[in-house]
Amino acid sequence: MRRLALCITGSARLIAATAMQPRTLINRVQRQLKSGTLGKFALSMSSAILARVGLLLLAIIVARNFGTSDYGAFTFATSTALIVAQVAVLGWPILMNRLIPEFVRDENWGALRGLRDAGDWLILSTGVVGSLILWLLVRVTGQLGSGFLLSAILVIPFAFAIMRRQQLTAVRLSALGLLFDQGFGALIAAGVLFAIGVSSIEEAVAIFAGAMMLGIVITTVIFNRRLPSQVRSATRDIQFWTWTKISIPLFVGMSAKLLMNKADILMLAPLAGLHESGLYGAAFRITFLLTFPQMVMMTVLTPLISEAFAKGEEHKIKPLLRMGLWAAAATAIPASLPLILFPGPIMAFLFGEAFREAAIPLALLTIGQLASSFASPMASLLMMGGREKAYGTLNAVGFGCHILMNFALIPLYGAVGAAISTMVVSLLLWAGQMYLKR
Repeated sequence: MRRLALCITGSARLIAATAMQPRTLINRVQRQLKSGTLGKFALSMSSAILARVGLLLLAIIVARNFGTSDYGAFTFATSTALIVAQVAVLGWPILMNRLIPEFVRDENWGALRGLRDAGDWLILSTGVVGSLILWLLVRVTGQLGSGFLLSAILVIPFAFAIMRRQQLTAVRLSALGLLFDQGFGALIAAGVLFAIGVSSIEEAVAIFAGAMMLGIVITTVIFNRRLPSQVRSATRDIQFWTWTKISIPLFVGMSAKLLMNKADILMLAPLAGLHESGLYGAAFRITFLLTFPQMVMMTVLTPLISEAFAKGEEHKIKPLLRMGLWAAAATAIPASLPLILFPGPIMAFLFGEAFREAAIPLALLTIGQLASSFASPMASLLMMGGREKAYGTLNAVGFGCHILMNFALIPLYGAVGAAISTMVVSLLLWAGQMYLKR
């Protein structure tokens, strides 16, 4: 408890150091306006809003049309597909964010071409394997078979979307990366479902997958055109095993974090049923909106932090970190208050009366997401600053605690138990990242 208190105090001081110095803050904003950073942030924020609104609209349409159980299957399928996709990419998307700026700086066009092509070949092959495994599970999982079938459809689109988002971020097109990372597909799918409707959840997921593939085609063209022209004629230099050794620690950290975010949904379905999974998934979808301002900010700040480390300009890192924490405080705290104070009416208004009983999970998850909002700048600092192994270890430990708590709480309390586990682990991870940062 003492360490947690110290970490909370440290975060407060960092935020206050920025908030309590208006002249310094104004000067910094002016510098960022001149450099274009705030313009990029505004554009990224707009893209993220569109993407998150699209995902929320798709969730609302599916929930209202098919009910809690089918929405539970939809939530289970998207969570499973996202986890399998994250495993399939083996940390290569974050690797892109680290190495592409370095290769451009060094004019290493052959390695850049090799990195791009090897990444696509890797994702295609591992994505196909992941889809086949999920398809085989359909026949042996009983009630969850429909969820595994839906997830098999989504794995490859999700994997390529993850990769394209990081590639676009690496070439300073983070706004497009945010828009096309599921959001574009969700917007298109929500529009189609609203216009024509469908009779089954399988058709809805197929439309979502098709819309995402369209977005992947578009982002592939944009990314290739954004690369320097020398890449097209360069001799491909693939250092697969060297790059994979770098990506594996990143893969462990990111996968453990994603598994922690999704383990509750995956465990709810077999331990408490699709109804509880649907309730929890709806509450989580709302709280998902809390973290997108911080995610947007970090898509702008993370490349700057990476460049500062690469150039040895460490004096630039602390102001960037403060900016990220200040943004987290300014966006997450006001948005979380209504969700904590009026969770029942919000659930009923958005998803229907059948989802009102998800009020307590919504309030608990909101507290957990607040902690995740403040942890986001810490994660970028650790991964870009060479502490990826420590970051991966921390998340792996947190994941283990999350699994144990889920086994203990979900059978007793269903969606509420999963929300308690998520909240506690999120707070502990935030404290751990603050400790590693110090």
